[in-house]
This record gives sequence, C-alpha cells and structure tokens, in this order.
Amino acid sequence: RESDAALMAMSAEVIAAVEAASKASEEVKDTAYGNVESLRKAEQVLNPPMAVLQDLGKRFVAAAPRGPQGDAARQLGQQLRTGTTNLTAELTKVRAAVSKLNQAQAAEKARIEAEAAAKRQEEAEEKDQPVLAEIRSGTSEKVTHAEETVDKAIATHAMVDLGNLAEEPDEVGAAVAQTEEAIQKANTAIGEAMQHLGACAQKVKTLSSLRVRTQAGAEMGKWRSQLQVSQQKLMPLGNLRQEHDARVAAQNLVRDLIQKLTPAEGDVENAVEAVELLKRDTANEEHLVQAEQALAEADVKMRSAIVLIEAKLRRIQGLERDDLVKLRDRAQASHDRVEEMRRVPREIREVNTHTSCVQDTGDKLEALRSALNYAETTLSPHIKEGSEKDPAKTLAGLQEGEAELVIASKAATAAKLAVATRLVELRRASSEQGQQAFMKLQGYQKELEAENARFAKLKETVAERRKVVLFREAELCIVEAERRAEELAQAAEELADEARVASLSADELKAAAIRVAEAIAIANEASRAAQEVMVKRMIEAKGKPGSDGGTLAKLQARLSTAESRMRTAKKLP
Repeated sequence: RESDAALMAMSAEVIAAVEAASKASEEVKDTAYGNVESLRKAEQVLNPPMAVLQDLGKRFVAAAPRGPQGDAARQLGQQLRTGTTNLTAELTKVRAAVSKLNQAQAAEKARIEAEAAAKRQEEAEEKDQPVLAEIRSGTSEKVTHAEETVDKAIATHAMVDLGNLAEEPDEVGAAVAQTEEAIQKANTAIGEAMQHLGACAQKVKTLSSLRVRTQAGAEMGKWRSQLQVSQQKLMPLGNLRQEHDARVAAQNLVRDLIQKLTPAEGDVENAVEAVELLKRDTANEEHLVQAEQALAEADVKMRSAIVLIEAKLRRIQGLERDDLVKLRDRAQASHDRVEEMRRVPREIREVNTHTSCVQDTGDKLEALRSALNYAETTLSPHIKEGSEKDPAKTLAGLQEGEAELVIASKAATAAKLAVATRLVELRRASSEQGQQAFMKLQGYQKELEAENARFAKLKETVAERRKVVLFREAELCIVEAERRAEELAQAAEELADEARVASLSADELKAAAIRVAEAIAIANEASRAAQEVMVKRMIEAKGKPGSDGGTLAKLQARLSTAESRMRTAKKLP
C-alpha cells in the first residue's frame, strides 16, 4: 500500500543517515583535541549528517504512521533518535574543545597584551614623572602663596573697626585702604595661581601615562578647591569699602538731620517754658496765646523732622539704619512731649471758654433783666388804674414803654440763643469745669424762662391798658363832639326865635350869626376828630378775637346822635 511504501522509503533514509553519522563519528575519533584547526575540520565533518538527521526527525514527526504500522514506526523513530543523540554528543564535544582552546588563546593573548601595556605604562610613567614633579612644585608654591595672602588680608580686615569711624575717621580710613590693598594682592595671587593651573592642565593633557594624568588631575582638583575656598574667604571682605562709604554717608546724613532736628528741639524747649509760664498765670490770655503758638510751631517743625527721617529710613538698610532709628525715636519722644504739653493750654482754654460762655450768657440774661426793669419803670405810671384819665399822656408813656419792650425782646432773643447754643456745646463736656458750666447754664435757662414769663405778662398788661386808654380817648372825643353839638344847638336857638331876631339890631344879629358860624366850625372839627378816632378803633378791632365791638357800637351811636343834632342845628334859619 501507499503508506507502507512511504514507511519503507523513510526507513531507508533513516538507515542511510544513521550510517553516515556513524561513519562521521568514526572519522573524527582520531582528531587532535589540542589543535584548533583539527577541531574545526571535525566540526565541518559532523555538521552535514547532523543537519540530515534533524531534517528527518522533523519529517518523521509529521508523517509518523498509526495503526498496525505503529510498532515498526516506533522502532524506526528510536533508531533515528539514537543516531541523532550520539552525533549530537560528538559534535558537542568537538565544539566544547574548540571553545576551550579559543578561550585559552584569548587569555594568553590578553596576558601578553597586558604585559606589553604594563611595560608601556611603566615607560610612560618614567617619562611623565619629571613633568608631574615640575607641576607639583610650581603649583604648590603659587597656591600656598595665594592662601598666605588671603590670610593676611583677613587679618588686616579684622583690624578695621568701623564703629570708631566717628572718633577716628583718618585711622579707620587708612586701615580700610590697607585692607583693600591686601585684598587686591590676594586676588592677584589667586588669579596667578588659577592661570598657572590652567597652563598645567594643558601640560597634563600631553602626558602619556593615564595613571599619572589621573593623579595629576586629582591633585589639580585639590589645588583648585583650595583656591576656591580662598576666594570664598575673600568675598565678604570685598564689601569693606562700600560699608565704610555707607557708614560715612550715614554719619553725614545723621549730622545733617541733627542740624535740622536741633532747632526743632529748641522750639520744644521754648514751648515748655511758655507752658510753665502759663501754668503760673492761667488767666493771662497773652501767655495762653504765646504757649499755643510756641507749641504749634514746635509741633510743625518736629513733624517735619520726623517725616524727613522716615523718608531717609525707607532708603537705607544695614547698620547705619540703627543710627537713624535712634534719631527717629529721639524726635518722636520730643514730639510726644509736645503733644502732652498741648493738653495744658487746651484745658486752660476750655476752662476759659466755659467761664466765658457762662459769663456771656449771664451778661445777656442780666441785660434782659435790666431791660425789663427799665420797661417796667417806664410803664408803671401808665398802666396803673386811673391813668386813662389823660389818654394822650398815657399813650405817649405806653409808646415809650413799648420801645423799651422791643429792646427787652431783642435781649430775650439773644439770651435764649446763647443759652440754647451753649447748652448744646457743653452737653457732652467731660471735664469737671464743663459739667459745672453746664449746670450753671441750666440754672440760667430757668431764670430765662421766668424773665420771659415776666416779659409776656408785661406785654399783655400794656396791650390791655392801651385798649382801655384808646377806648377812653374815643369816648372823650365823642363827649367833646356831644358838648360842641349842644353848644351849636344853643347858639342856633337864638336865631330860631323870630320875635327875638326881630328885636335885635343889625350889629347884634351879625354877632349872633358869627357865634353860630363859629359853633358850627367847632362842632364840625369835634365831629371830624371823633369820627377819625372811631375809624381807627374800628380798624384795629376788625378781625381781632375778643375785641369790644359792643362798646364801639355804643360810642358810634352816640357820635351819630351828636352829628344828627349838629345837622339839625345847621338847618335853622
């Protein structure tokens, strides 16, 4: 069958391959394992059969038969694996021998090269040692010199005491100059040493020995570190001139500020003297004004000095700032002293103001009282009972008294305004004097209320008396008109009797006619005067509540009756 044929064909290939592998193994048995070339030839002999066996192994796995042919196939596979294993062991042995020989050859080669390199290194070191010694000698000397100059500069700097700048400016300035010179020399020495190190670094690059180059590099790094340390030591010293100049500038600034502060302090002392003088005579207005002016001037100048010092402080830092802070504290203490002293004239003026307020209010109240007393004195004769008998005199007196009442009214207004204003001003007064003044003004307020009531009563009395007098005046005018009307009627009756008129001579008749004409004129004038007074009274009474309209009506009726009699008398022949 087809499967049998395939198995037979593969069996033949396996047998042939195993035989070829065995043959190759026999061929390499006599190989010299100490010779690399022999081992490489043996490897070349073993590689082809190994490749064939490996290929057959892959094909056999892929096409292994099953069923009744399985036993034959397993035997064939076992034969193939055995041949492959034997050949693999032989090939592995050859390859291991080749690797071992290669390693031995490489080690030998490395040993030879190391011996050669060591010899070259030794020769290079012998050649580079003089150069290294030269580098060491020159560099060590320059680095040591640089360190010594730095130490000298530090020692010189330590001798400088800027705190004595104000007392010994020349000595401190000379010490600063010496320190600057020492610092300059130290910087020069460090620069020369650094430059020398740079040149040595170029020489080191030309050295043949790696070990000498490494050693030289390490030593140069150490020297460079020493120089860097020296440079760091010098850095704080470089600000000495700036510190010196800053201190000098600060001292000059402080001196200038003291020159500005001293006059202000003098003004403060003057203010103190003025305040002490005021304390001995608090009632002296001139001393009070002088103290206030002196304190105000001292306050302005001291404030200006403090502002100037504060402005300088904002631009200055460092130790010199401490001097300005002390100067500012000194100025602030003087200013605080001024502020404390300003309390004295302020309290004195407050006391004086309170006293003045009370005095002024009392004066205004007294003026009101005097005005009312004078008005009462003036009005007293004209407001008592019976004064209406002479209306003209009484009205003149009332008018004079009312003028005095106008004065009293103005005085009352002034006193009222003074009391109200001063009470508001002193209501929140905290001092003892202010409280006393407030209580005094409250007393004045009560007195003012009493005087205002007195004024109102007097004014009411005058108004009532005027009303009575004016009615009396009107009544007298009407009485006069009635009397004149009666006289006119009597005069006209002489001419009304015809028998009597006939018995009169011409001269007597003329004389009687003249008497009637005169009586008419007098009666007319009396009527006109009475009517004028009545019109005034009616105008005054019009629209006024409580006016005595009934009395005016009765008077007007009496006047109308008198005028009627006058008209009747005028009609007689």
